[in-house]
This record gives sequence, C-alpha cells and structure tokens, in this order.
Amino acid sequence: MRRSSLSPFWLVLLLITFLLTGCKKPPPPNQTAAPEVSALLPGLVASAPAPASAIAPAASAPAADRPSFLWKIDGTPPSWLLGTIHVPDPRVSDLPSSITQALASADMVLTEIPMDSASQLSMAPLLMLPKGKTLKSVLPEALYRRLERAFLAKGFPLEPLSSLKVWAMAAHVVLLDRMLVLATQKPLDAWLYEQAQSSGKKVGALETPQEQVAAFDGMSTAEQIHMLDKTLEQREENGKEGKDPIETLLVAWLSGSEEKMNATILDEYDPKDPIDKKMMKRLLLDRNEVMAERIAAKLKASPGQSMLFAVGTAHLVGVDSVVAKLQRRGVKVARAGAAP
Repeated sequence: MRRSSLSPFWLVLLLITFLLTGCKKPPPPNQTAAPEVSALLPGLVASAPAPASAIAPAASAPAADRPSFLWKIDGTPPSWLLGTIHVPDPRVSDLPSSITQALASADMVLTEIPMDSASQLSMAPLLMLPKGKTLKSVLPEALYRRLERAFLAKGFPLEPLSSLKVWAMAAHVVLLDRMLVLATQKPLDAWLYEQAQSSGKKVGALETPQEQVAAFDGMSTAEQIHMLDKTLEQREENGKEGKDPIETLLVAWLSGSEEKMNATILDEYDPKDPIDKKMMKRLLLDRNEVMAERIAAKLKASPGQSMLFAVGTAHLVGVDSVVAKLQRRGVKVARAGAAP
C-alpha cells in the first residue's frame, strides 16, 4: 500500500483552500441554510461571523522563538515575503514576533488574490458547472455514489453541492473533516488582509480570482474526474490508517523548516505521471513565475514603500520557488528570524 500523505492532489487543492472558504454570501430570500451546508457551498453559505478568537491571533504572548516562513527583501525600507497556510488553526494564529513585526512595519499587504468582500462574492460563479449540468450528470455513477457516501458519513448532504465543478468538489473532499472550522474561522491570509485594512494600510493582490480558477479550469473533465477519484481514494486510505494529511501540512508549516515543507509537498509526486506533472506545472510552477514577476515589478514601481507579500508557503520553497526566481532576477531575499 502506498503511503498516506500529501500527494499533489492534496497539495494543489490546499493551495486554493482560502479561495473556496472565502466565497461566502447569504442564502437566497426565504431560504435558511443549515450550519453544515453553510460550511460547504460558496453561494449557499450563510453569513456567520467568526468569534473574535477565531479571527485574531491568540491573546497570549506570541510564539516569539518559533521559526517562520518569512523572508526579508532588501530595500529602504525593507519589504517582506511571508509563506502562509490557508487552513485556520489556533496554532497558526499564535504568530511568531517576526511576522507581527513585519506586518506592523509594512505600508502595504498583498495576498494571492483580493480578500475583500466584493471580490470574494464574485468568485462563487467561477466554481459552478455550466447551467444544466450537475455532478450527478457529469460523474460516473459509481464515483458519485462513493462521493455521496463520504459526505453522508460526515452528516453533510451532497445535493446542495450538485452544481460545483469537479475540481472544486475535490477540494471540498480534502476539507471534509474541517468544514465546520472553515465556516467559522478565517485563514491567516484573510486575517492579514483585514488587519492591514483596519490599520489603514494599503492592500492588494498578485493574482485575480479568474487567473487562479483558470489554472484548474485548464484541466479536462477526464483529468478532473481522475483527481476526484484519487482524492477520494486517498481519503479512504487515510481513514483506515488514522492519518490526517492537513495535520501533516500544519506540522510542517509550524516547524518553519524549508526541507520538511518541501518534502511534505513533494511526497508521492511522480514526475513520470503526466497528470501529476501537468498539475504541478499549472498550479504551482507557472504561478511561481507570475508571482515573482509581479513582485519584482511592484518593488521597482514603489521603492520607498515597505510591502508584505503573503502567499502559500508551497510557492516559497524548492529550487523553482518564488524566492529562487526573485533571486535570479537580482532581488536580494533572505530568511528572516530563526530558521532550522
């Protein structure tokens, strides 16, 4: 039996976790969405304000000595590159002082995509199948039944999700065990964006929602079905072995170790598998190039401003990372704070 850990299927879906969990809007008039449903479907989700403790970092002293995926970009003043994780967790909220200090010093915060309410609401239609199509009509019957059983086992009906694109459904499968948490808590990216706004800082983004979704829409229906099938298969294996791949990713992020994070990301990646290779290129490597180009351009256009660029940590580790690509462009970037 293969190892149950983070394959590229888990990786690429976790990269867009905050996209899926951020698309919240009230249900249609005269329709009340159950809490379980509100955790699942952008477009049917009920607005539910998160508790203050879920939005802000823990009130206790920050984990000052914990290493972070923070890089300093040389300049006067310096700018910052922060590797985030798109899954909310109390351990993530307990930010090291290196991150809080970088945030405080920045004039502008830029995330992968805009995190304001209007932009988030505009994403929901991008995740839906064309009118007249449903998952039941697109998926093989056996796969649809497996999917339905997985959701019912967690107490969630599948019907409210019937209009989601296949790749978006695969993302929900990855997040199935954490749906209620995701419905009431905000990931680090969203918190940073809101903190910047409330502090009067400028905010921005490196990509548009359309660009990010296009990376997934570029896969054929057959490839998306393959992704969903493998994601379900891995979920079933993890269940039998008591493994939690998202916890594995969280532990790697909390370690601050580039080596550990990169190993977690590449675990089970098969460069000889054409779908694995295509997914890695479209969803990670190609986007790394775009991000590096846009970061370099923004730094050049505003030399007197301190910017904090917050993107998923997967984009910042490895030989073809955003960090490496910036360095090749002559931008001086170095790890900040303690690092293993």
